[in-house]
Amino acid sequence: MTPVMMTTIMLIIVLGLPVGNVSAKKSSDNGINNLDRCVQAGKDDGRDSQFSQSEFDTCGSSYQHGFMKGCLSVDGNKRDVCNSAEDSG
Repeated sequence: MTPVMMTTIMLIIVLGLPVGNVSAKKSSDNGINNLDRCVQAGKDDGRDSQFSQSEFDTCGSSYQHGFMKGCLSVDGNKRDVCNSAEDSG
């Protein structure tokens, strides 16, 4: 083990910092960190709920894409119906 690694480990232990990456991100990260969650939330809402403006504000286009896929998966729904549902959200 190199002296630099040993010093780093000692600082982590002394300061109590977590091992791994520490990041602070705003919640409106356009879904980059939570892409799967955002797309799935959109699909779920598109199938059986309204377009959520707060989810869109957090996730951006990943939520919107999921919403459209979920909405179009419902029998009888066409793109114009799903677009209207998005606009009303």
